[in-house]
Amino acid sequence: MTKNLDLAALRSFIAVVDNGGVTMAAQQMHITQSAVSMQIKRLEQQIDAKVLQRKGRGVVLTPIGEQFLSYARRLIALNDETWMRMTNDDFEGEISFGVPVDMMEPEVPEILKRCKQLYPRVHINLISAFTKTLCKRFDRGKIDIILATELSLGEGGETLMVESNDWYGAVEGIAYLQRPLPISLCNNCAMRPSVLKALDEANVSWVNIGDTDSDLTAVNTLLAADLTITSRLRSTTPHAVPLSDDALPTLPDARINMYQSSSGDTRLKACIAEVIRQAFTQGARLTQLRTSWVP
Repeated sequence: MTKNLDLAALRSFIAVVDNGGVTMAAQQMHITQSAVSMQIKRLEQQIDAKVLQRKGRGVVLTPIGEQFLSYARRLIALNDETWMRMTNDDFEGEISFGVPVDMMEPEVPEILKRCKQLYPRVHINLISAFTKTLCKRFDRGKIDIILATELSLGEGGETLMVESNDWYGAVEGIAYLQRPLPISLCNNCAMRPSVLKALDEANVSWVNIGDTDSDLTAVNTLLAADLTITSRLRSTTPHAVPLSDDALPTLPDARINMYQSSSGDTRLKACIAEVIRQAFTQGARLTQLRTSWVP
């Protein structure tokens, strides 16, 4: 006999995962902790499997729970999309969304997909550039929402995630052993000054190979050829691997910040910003749960 899953219970399950526990999930959903716990228990009874287990003061996904989470998100997303399409005709128009060139993966595709589901009459104009360029255009009122990789938080922004800045080199490469150290950093890279400062303070002699203002393709080519190494928040280059060498200085973490302009349709921008915020929160939380789960 076919049974129907409880959508409210699915929402509670997702909220517990995204917030790392029942207490924060209950606050987000504006219901009691006991109500959230009962919904999770009812859900586990329905599928006859444990989806969460306690670890320290929080909870982590079980292997079945990690698999079930994907289905739960898709079911809730489809429900919300159906509801919005049938009932919501408020939002329409265009929002310009600026993203640094090295941050297109993995959150941005999901952000655009989710925006399309929730606000089908809104066109998202995606703008790709380095953080410095995006900030300048934002300050001139040319972009509605931007993401920026920065060492600190600027006025009016919010930090979505703090991410480590690491050294990357070619697979089985030896360029990191050379002195002067061959590095390749775009001139407009927001993290460039802090990387060079770290090298100078560690007394590591260096030479910049390649001269480019905004072309990551050139940097990636030099990297793959084992002619240079580079710093990166995350690597989407198939021929690059993180480097672990005590001779290389530790680089400062970077903040992924979001800024919204105060002009135009602020209500619509707030809704798009919430989609962006949730994408980074869920991505960070799922990574943490996967890392902390012990079989």
